[in-house]
Amino acid sequence: MQAGQRAAIAYIAGRLVTGVDGRSVFDRAARDIKRYSGEVSEHQVDIFDYQRQHHVAGNVAGDTIELYDYASGTHLVCQLAGDQFRGFDQASRHRYEGRVQGRHISLYDYETRARYDYDLR
Repeated sequence: MQAGQRAAIAYIAGRLVTGVDGRSVFDRAARDIKRYSGEVSEHQVDIFDYQRQHHVAGNVAGDTIELYDYASGTHLVCQLAGDQFRGFDQASRHRYEGRVQGRHISLYDYETRARYDYDLR
C-alpha cells in the first residue's frame, strides 16, 4: 500500500471510530502532518487529501467501508470492528489491519511488513 493511502485509511478509521472531527494526522515515521478536508460519516466518506491533491471517496455500509482512491485509481476495502479495522488494497493485493486507541492509530501493512503510527489532530 502506498504511504499516502496508509495515512488516508488511518485518518478515516480514526474519525469513524472516535467521532472526532479531525483535520489531519501526524505521521510519526515521516514526522509530517497529512491534512484533509471533507466528510467522514456513518454513511459516506468524501475527503480531499492535500498532500496528494486528490479525493478518497466511498460508501459506509454498517462496518464496511468501500473506498476509491483517486490518486492511485484503486479500490480499498476496510472493515471496522470496535476499535480495530482491517482491509484489503486491491492494487498491491495485500491486507492491512490496525487499531484506534484514543487519537492514536496504528496500522500494519502486510505488503511492507511494517507498522505505521499516526495521531489524529
